Amino acid sequence: MKSVVKDDYHKAMDSLEDLYQLADSSVIPIINRAFFYLGEIKDKSENEFIFEQKYEHIANFLESSVSKMISSFLMKNYGSKKIFHKQNGTISFKKWNVLLNVLPTVFSIINLIKYESRISLVLSEKWIEIKGDIGINFNLQSLRHKISDLLVVLFKNNIPVTYKLDETESTSFYEMSLFIDITHDENLHYIVDMKEELGLYLAFSNTFSNYSLSDLNDQRLLVKHLCIEINENATISKYDFFPKRYCRATLDKDIFYFNFLFRPVSLIISKKGKIFPADVLRDFGDTGSESSNYQKDDASSHGEQVKYIDFFDLIS
Repeated sequence: MKSVVKDDYHKAMDSLEDLYQLADSSVIPIINRAFFYLGEIKDKSENEFIFEQKYEHIANFLESSVSKMISSFLMKNYGSKKIFHKQNGTISFKKWNVLLNVLPTVFSIINLIKYESRISLVLSEKWIEIKGDIGINFNLQSLRHKISDLLVVLFKNNIPVTYKLDETESTSFYEMSLFIDITHDENLHYIVDMKEELGLYLAFSNTFSNYSLSDLNDQRLLVKHLCIEINENATISKYDFFPKRYCRATLDKDIFYFNFLFRPVSLIISKKGKIFPADVLRDFGDTGSESSNYQKDDASSHGEQVKYIDFFDLIS
C-alpha cells in the first residue's frame, strides 16, 4: 500500500472514529458502512488493483454519508432553528477525504459559537462555508482560548479559517460567516522567484492565491492588524499596521489579507508569485521545510533552491 494512500486511509479512519463519537444513533449504520468501504480501498490498494469505477462508487457513498452526518448534526444541535445545508458543485474523492478529517473540528467550532435563530452549512470543492446569526452582544473573545485550540489543529493541516461579519435586517443580530479553506494541495505551491536576489525560490501553500489583495485602498488595511513583510533580502518585519509607504505605491508586490478570527493578518512579499506544480519545484532543488527564522546566508549558499515557508508558524 503506497505511503500516501496509507496515510490518507488512516486519517479517514481516525476522522470516522471522531464522527462516531459525535453522531447520534441514527447515523451510526452509515458510519459503519463508511468503515467498510475504506477497508475496501485499503485491500484494493495493497493488491495494486485500483478501479476508477469503484472509487467513483465510494465517493458517491461518502457524499451521501457526509450529507446525512451534517444533517444529523444540525438537527441534533439546531433542530429548533432555521437550518440549511447543501453542496455546491462536484467534490472530488480527495476532498471528501479532507472533509472527513476536518468535520469533527468544524462541528466543535460550531458548537462553541452557538449560532442563534438560523444556520447554514454549504460544502464545495474549495470551502466549507458556515453562516448564521449571532446576537449583537455576542462575546467572541470569551471563546478565544477554546476556539484557538481548534483553529491550530486546522492550521497545522494548512486549512485557513477566515470570517466575515455582516449586518442583518434585525437590530438584534449580526450574520457571522466562517470560511474553512480546503484548497491546500501538496502537489501545488505558490512560488515567488527570488533567484536573482538570493538564488532561491520561496514556496508557500497554494491556498495563498485565494487571499491576494489587488486594491490597496481596501478599508481592512486601515484597521490595526498584524502585518508581515518579506523583503527582497528575504528578511522579515512585523508591524501593527499596514505601512503607509505602500498605500500609494504601484502594485508590483504580492499583498495578501487573511481575516482570521481574533487576529487579522496581511502579508507583503517583495515580488509577485505564481502557482507551480510540485514536480517543477523538484527540478529547482528542494532544501526542505523552512520556518520564519531561516537565514539569508543559509539560503544563498545552496544556489537555486526552494525554501518552504510555514506561514502559520510565521504568524504564531
